[in-house]
Amino acid sequence: MHSHHVGTDMYSNYGSLACSCCVFDEMPDKSLVSWSAMVAGYRLHGRGREAISILDGMKANSVVPDVGVFTSILLACSHARLVAKGREIFYKMQKEYNMKSALSYYSCMVDLLGRAGHLDEAYGIIRTMEVEPTSGRWAALLTASQLHNNVRLAEIAAQKVFDMNRKGVSSYICLSNPFAAEKRWDDVERHIYAKLKELKLQLKEVGYKPDTSSVFYDVEEEVKEKMLWDHSERLAIAFALINTGPGKVIRITKNLRVCGDCHTVMKLISKLTGRKIIMQYIHRFHHFTEGFCSFDDYW
Repeated sequence: MHSHHVGTDMYSNYGSLACSCCVFDEMPDKSLVSWSAMVAGYRLHGRGREAISILDGMKANSVVPDVGVFTSILLACSHARLVAKGREIFYKMQKEYNMKSALSYYSCMVDLLGRAGHLDEAYGIIRTMEVEPTSGRWAALLTASQLHNNVRLAEIAAQKVFDMNRKGVSSYICLSNPFAAEKRWDDVERHIYAKLKELKLQLKEVGYKPDTSSVFYDVEEEVKEKMLWDHSERLAIAFALINTGPGKVIRITKNLRVCGDCHTVMKLISKLTGRKIIMQYIHRFHHFTEGFCSFDDYW
């Protein structure tokens, strides 16, 4: 049984959700750990409705969900734009399962509501929390407020973050992607940038227009566009296309959120090259296939 749990978790974490589902389905007896691993897998891959369905399966098998299961489901709802369902589950777990709202639940709800533009409701959640909100919760509201151009709430959240973490404010506000690592191999560099130039021309032929809104430097538009094409995920894509054969899946790992323009570029490249691209950043796997993203452009 332990090997089944490990298999479910392992396949999900390495981007193979289908294999994870197969392992889960073959389990003769599913414990709380089994259900928890499966809902976490659905969350990682942006499959919100499937994550919610786990609750029905657990109820049918008389397994009571714990804090971890509900947290994963709320996060899955957040990244699948299932606001009403997430709100329903948030209140259901308190009434039907008699669970007091943990900090993780509040965090999920702030992210869920803020991401969808329900900023005043997200702010209300923070203000009425039964526990003291952390700087992370205010940072989540700050990010959402900036995303939806709500200056009033952005100022309130930014001040809270600053007051709670004066020495680390910069860690919450990412103005732009880091530049690629120092270039050392001239030949490799030349081939990669030649491939990037080729991709750029192909994308423009199909209507691609760069979105430089994520570049906050006060420079010419042409320079901003060049900075976008120095983003690490684009260098990785070019390198992968040069060094792997047709039809091979391309896997990329990042430690920061992907910018909107890179997200568009990944979709277009997947369509132009016929390649599936799986990009992991933080705790999410984006699957780009034939010009579409598994998160439906909502992340």
